[in-house]
Amino acid sequence: MVFDYTITLMGVIDTLSILAGGLFALTKISNKVDTKIALLHADFITVKSDIIDMKAEIRKVNDILVRMNAADVRIERAEMDIRELRHGKGFVQGDRGVDHEWPGK
Repeated sequence: MVFDYTITLMGVIDTLSILAGGLFALTKISNKVDTKIALLHADFITVKSDIIDMKAEIRKVNDILVRMNAADVRIERAEMDIRELRHGKGFVQGDRGVDHEWPGK
């Protein structure tokens, strides 16, 4: 079996064109990957700032809920005082006077 070591011009052109095409494809893919990475980084920064804004809003909502809870407690206490006044307990005593100081007549 005899092996021919001669290189033809067409073989060289084929090899060079395949290598050039491969390099061209690699550079295009690399540029696209770099672009995608840059876009993902920009999206990450945007999402990070959105999360920081959401944390601030959640803190505001938490403060409002705490204030509402305090207001609910005050309202419940006022309602309890009104119920006690209706049952004759408290400052106003009806026909018996004010804390038995002055009789009804």
